[in-house]
Amino acid sequence: MPTQLLRLIARPIGVAGLTILMVASPTLVPRGLAQGATQEAGAASEDQPPLLTEDELEVLVARIALYPDELVALISSASLYPLQIVEAERFLEQKKADKDLQPKEGWDDSVISLLNYPEVVKMMSDDLDWTQALGGALAYQQKDVLVAIQTLRDKAVADGVIKTDDKVKVVNEGDNVVIQAAD
Repeated sequence: MPTQLLRLIARPIGVAGLTILMVASPTLVPRGLAQGATQEAGAASEDQPPLLTEDELEVLVARIALYPDELVALISSASLYPLQIVEAERFLEQKKADKDLQPKEGWDDSVISLLNYPEVVKMMSDDLDWTQALGGALAYQQKDVLVAIQTLRDKAVADGVIKTDDKVKVVNEGDNVVIQAAD
């Protein structure tokens, strides 16, 4: 992942910003994701898995929908590299014994950035089916994934489940609920 993407992820981009980033920067997005964004809804290719329904997408993204936008962006990008996620979890375990251990050079920058969130790396590695399903959904239904995240956020704000506190800042920007880390 190029440095410019990391700069974008480092600041709040919102779910809408993630959409813009993934659509406007085809060189930053794996080919399957760029192709999936341009395919028409009814046109399925040989490699394309069956499209998920709105309810299935909401279930898929429920565990990350209320995370800060920057973390959702990292998880989304990293889900396209499930093998690297498994390697990252192993790396974190080995790093406990060898503090000088360094990540592999070939890893995607999103996976390297996720090393700062060991619980997330463990969750993604332990549930590899979910990680791959998220990556597949992003590859073929990117807009639908982002809509599902926003739908869950809207419900959470309406129900008072999430609001600004000492850990997160919740802001309504137009039709989007933006969640930022408080610090």
